[in-house]
Amino acid sequence: MSLVHLDYLEAGAIVIISASYQVRQDSLQGFEARGMSREESEALLKTNVEIACEVRSIYYERAAKGSRDGAEYGNYLEQHPVLIAASVGSYGAYLADGCHGSVGDALDILKLSSLKAQDLDGILPPSLAKLPFIKQIDLTRNYLHGKIPREWASTKLESIAVTVNRLAGPIPDYLGNISALTDLSLDNNMFNGSVPPELGKLVNLKSLHLDANYFTGQLPLELNNLINLQDIRLSRNNFKGKLPNFQFWKQLQKLDIQASGFEGHLPSSISILSNLSDISISNLNGGASEFPQLQRVTQLKNL
Repeated sequence: MSLVHLDYLEAGAIVIISASYQVRQDSLQGFEARGMSREESEALLKTNVEIACEVRSIYYERAAKGSRDGAEYGNYLEQHPVLIAASVGSYGAYLADGCHGSVGDALDILKLSSLKAQDLDGILPPSLAKLPFIKQIDLTRNYLHGKIPREWASTKLESIAVTVNRLAGPIPDYLGNISALTDLSLDNNMFNGSVPPELGKLVNLKSLHLDANYFTGQLPLELNNLINLQDIRLSRNNFKGKLPNFQFWKQLQKLDIQASGFEGHLPSSISILSNLSDISISNLNGGASEFPQLQRVTQLKNL
């Protein structure tokens, strides 16, 4: 297996498929249906991923030795990282890149989860757009820099989490083209500039985390279109203007707006958000004002 995959990499492949079985579902349940226990299934997939990681290391070593320009080689790897898929088939792909994390319990979720906290450096790989079955990308707690690739705008991603990285610059407006997005977590980075009105096109969005960045300006009115929003976090930014009118976010459950730069009083429309369970609002610029009535917010747990 190692030699075969090494040949593919040297021929230009960017993904190693470490396990592909003709089972009814490309998942642990599928392996169990073939008579394997869950422990055996997990061990098999984990071993295959570890072997694939070894192959990738060999490929990197060979490529480095054959490179005349070390800097050029490093730039190439940033642009063309080799990914490892633990399961691939008609139901999609589950990427298990890296040997230190668990292979996972539900391979049919179609998510990129094992890249959390892997000390990854470099840029976000545009090549992920070539994996049409990927639904979730979670690259939380790494050292990634740059911006979100334009190529991702053509995907059917449902969740993007790049929390705690070094991404910078404005939020690209083409993120508004990922119409299937339900969760977008850009918090704890170095993004700046205004929030683009194009995010208002993400009508399926349920969670929007923009906290702990350097955003400025007013929130665009187009965000009122996010009628399915359940969780919004805007704290620790440099926004200007008044707080948004909450009347359009009737599904909202969590609201976090602390030290965000907004001014003025808390809109009375917050009193109609009957699903709210968590409210965190502080450091509003401007004079004191009367706190809205919250009798109808019957689900409130944390204030």
